[in-house]
Amino acid sequence: MQTIFDRLEKLRNEKNLTWEHLAGKLELSVSMLMMVRRGERQLSDKALHRLGQVEWAAGIVPPPVPDALTSKQHAQVAPKLDSLRKENERLRKLLAKISNQINTELEPKP
Repeated sequence: MQTIFDRLEKLRNEKNLTWEHLAGKLELSVSMLMMVRRGERQLSDKALHRLGQVEWAAGIVPPPVPDALTSKQHAQVAPKLDSLRKENERLRKLLAKISNQINTELEPKP
């Protein structure tokens, strides 16, 4: 498994970036990157997210997959999901009814 430093070094080398340019892309100071390099500090979640975005933009990693919907996205999607669930339930009941009718028609007559 790659360390954060390995990822930084790979990005820097593959894109021929100086530490100054890499720091700028990540919106960090060069001194912060050097502390990460020496293992004295860790990147924040926000900085890790920016690193992933920069790696993706550079073609080093596939696009990130969101872990969860934001509250705004959830608010936009929730009504449609509810509608789809109701339609799914309606169709399931209709299919069961049709299946019962077919089975009844296929039963042998006395």
